Amino acid sequence: MPRRKSTAARSKSPVRKSPPKTRSRATTKKDEAKKARPRTPESAKKKKPTPVKVSAVKQDLSAKLEKAASNDESKFSHKLIVLRIQYGQLFLLGLLHLAMPQEIAGTMNLKPAYVSPGLAVALQWFGMACIGIAMLLIAAAQGSASEMKKALQYTMMFWMLGASLAIHQRDIHVEPTETMFAVVACLFNLSIALWACYFS
Repeated sequence: MPRRKSTAARSKSPVRKSPPKTRSRATTKKDEAKKARPRTPESAKKKKPTPVKVSAVKQDLSAKLEKAASNDESKFSHKLIVLRIQYGQLFLLGLLHLAMPQEIAGTMNLKPAYVSPGLAVALQWFGMACIGIAMLLIAAAQGSASEMKKALQYTMMFWMLGASLAIHQRDIHVEPTETMFAVVACLFNLSIALWACYFS
């Protein structure tokens, strides 16, 4: 039987070594570039700014400029002047009807058939309605030019109805002067509202 080789003989036998792994030039250059790049802490890394839409910024800026221009225009506009004239008349008329209903009824020169004890109460309710409308016009005068225009447009119906009602009820007065006064007052306020909204 053949003898086994001793352990000393095994150790002396040459060991085959695997050939060293070679890297390509591209990978070695990348590794060198990574090593040469300085490391920055995570806190020092800045996030990329999100792109801002230029059109949205321009629209926002133009809207602010238009609002500021409308506010400046509304301070001394014709609409504001007309609103002040109208709510001044209505407020004064309402106070007179609330404070002196009997005296107002005596100056109306009504025919006896239309004079009743409840006339003074009706005149006070009319005065309260005039003050309420005046308060609404005062609130509208604090807004922009477009809001003032809307308020004047809607109050035009009030003045038109007032003039038509005065003409329709002209027979309740002894003299036609009271009817003409009411018609002229309503048409005056209607005309200045039309001028401020469409011709100024």
